[in-house]
Amino acid sequence: MTEIVDITEISESSLLSEESSLLSASATAVAPAHLAAAALAHLATHMQTRCPRSAALAVMLLERLAVDERADAHLRTHARQLADVLERDPLLETPVSDAQATRAEPREPYGSRDSSRNEPYSPSPRPSHAAPLTTAEAVQ
Repeated sequence: MTEIVDITEISESSLLSEESSLLSASATAVAPAHLAAAALAHLATHMQTRCPRSAALAVMLLERLAVDERADAHLRTHARQLADVLERDPLLETPVSDAQATRAEPREPYGSRDSSRNEPYSPSPRPSHAAPLTTAEAVQ
């Protein structure tokens, strides 16, 4: 029976350790399918958010997959190709500290540009055609 592993359990510290120890340790610990799944997850995050760190993690996992002898040759070839494509992404050349400046500015709270929306709620006066009924009118 195949054990299902949550790809979020692959810690960032293990991904950011020394590359040589990662290659030897992860080759025995993480199956090629898990490497591919984790790489795709980071790639999806990069594609949605343009986060350079996610792209860098995807490249690192794809490079590991490209040299993993247990992986299919076809998968290794495509992992290498995708890693090469991602490495040419100009966003990856930006240091992580500078990448913060490339992100979108935080949104202002709702209504902060329109000062009238920041005032407390007060009901509008009743229209003249909706005057309250007198007791005699209500009984009829």
